[in-house]
Amino acid sequence: AIANGTLRGEARDHALRLLSRFPGEQAEQRLLALLADPSLPHDARVLVLMSLAEVGSEAAARAADAIVWNETDPELVRVAALCRFRILAREGGGRLAPAERSRLAARLEPLLEAAVGRDDLEGASALAFSLAEIVGLPPAHYLAALAADRRFTTASRRFALETLATLGDPSVLPALERLRDRLDEPALEPALLAAIAALDRP
Repeated sequence: AIANGTLRGEARDHALRLLSRFPGEQAEQRLLALLADPSLPHDARVLVLMSLAEVGSEAAARAADAIVWNETDPELVRVAALCRFRILAREGGGRLAPAERSRLAARLEPLLEAAVGRDDLEGASALAFSLAEIVGLPPAHYLAALAADRRFTTASRRFALETLATLGDPSVLPALERLRDRLDEPALEPALLAAIAALDRP
């Protein structure tokens, strides 16, 4: 019923939650069967991946990885990357090899830049927060690092600074002040100064 669209909205979401409560392997097998169904609607696929992140094992991590590298939809790629990350981190007792973190980040970072480029700020924010989780930094610290990283476009770095200004996390002020002191990019200066001013309020 989930796959053929008979169940929709809250009823479908509730059915997915029920599936997730089956004993471990049974839940994973049922969710993987759903994920493999090409007729499954996009939003249901996202929910299946989120459920697999909670109950999946290495088989689910492999399925998520296939989506990460073969899918073109940014939201599916983002959720699949988070799914793989959370499963592998759980299986590893909370730890994940730096190479795997870097591998997933390298897939998502161009998607963040593309989202900024088409003015999809909601999508860019979701990608930034997912990237922060994957690389193992608080969101504000990831955004501060992004703002200072010349590998990213000026637009993406400006997005990071503008988002920082709304987060209210003053712990990144020292990093932003260091960036201000060495900044030689006039196009970033207004956003940087605005972020510092927003975070430096008592």
